[in-house]
Amino acid sequence: MKTLDIIIPVYNVENEVLIQTLNSIQNQKNVDFEEIGVIIVDDFSKSEIDINILKNFSFEIQYYRNSKNCGAGITRQNGLDKSKALYVTFLDSDDEFIVNDSFSRVFESIKTKKPNVIITDIIQQYMINNKIAEMRKTYEDFYSLHGLFINRQYLSDNNYQFHPELRLYEDFYFCNVLLCTSKCTYIKVESYLWKYNPSSLTLKDGEYIFLTKSIDDHFISIRDGYKQLKNRNCEVSLEFLLYGIYSLYCVLESNHFNRSEIQIKKNKIEKKFYDFISKNNIILDKCPKSKKDYYYNQL
Repeated sequence: MKTLDIIIPVYNVENEVLIQTLNSIQNQKNVDFEEIGVIIVDDFSKSEIDINILKNFSFEIQYYRNSKNCGAGITRQNGLDKSKALYVTFLDSDDEFIVNDSFSRVFESIKTKKPNVIITDIIQQYMINNKIAEMRKTYEDFYSLHGLFINRQYLSDNNYQFHPELRLYEDFYFCNVLLCTSKCTYIKVESYLWKYNPSSLTLKDGEYIFLTKSIDDHFISIRDGYKQLKNRNCEVSLEFLLYGIYSLYCVLESNHFNRSEIQIKKNKIEKKFYDFISKNNIILDKCPKSKKDYYYNQL
């Protein structure tokens, strides 16, 4: 049995980019590649990747292709369902693992502690003044799939899965449900490079289109994430809901939703959300009525 499977969802990725991503695994230090497997799941790309490029690495690579386009969440779940390793981690096809001793430290933790979830730091790239800059993010900054190493049997035994409906905000849903209800081990090491990608959905479509197109998934991720946390008797389920209200409210009150052609959609989402809150006996006075009346640090 492999110690770690690395699940990589791909969609219309260029061969050269995927090779660079795989090389970031190949170049890891102090690692026995017999312990590592890679599972690539193609989300029904317009053109399949050249499988010949997968033959020149020291680790085993399995390649699968979805029968239709499903989105990143279901594609990751399909990869997870194929895994037989002790632990799994996720790597986007245009990102990289940082070449250092992070894998050897993760493997040491797996063998000595067998934690449910291992959290590592990541480096996120962003654009400022037409230049790419980097920032380090830890578990205190935000919840992300990036840099997580998860006990596969623990996921299965406790029915942690990606949401079957979400094409966007699928990582927000999955990570919050998992990390809010699991005992985690933190290793202070940078393992993941979240690369700046000018072709990402947000940047390619423009922030206005992305936010208005994703608002339904935003709502579902908050609604169903709260239900999952509540069903799992999570102590921070209410805090999660209030944070979700805050994040959704800020989007709805932004300039993107002030345009007349989407006022109907805004009103519909707001009604659905407050109806949901009322049915779950959450005091409406805690919900923001305007931006100036609500601050995240009150939680």
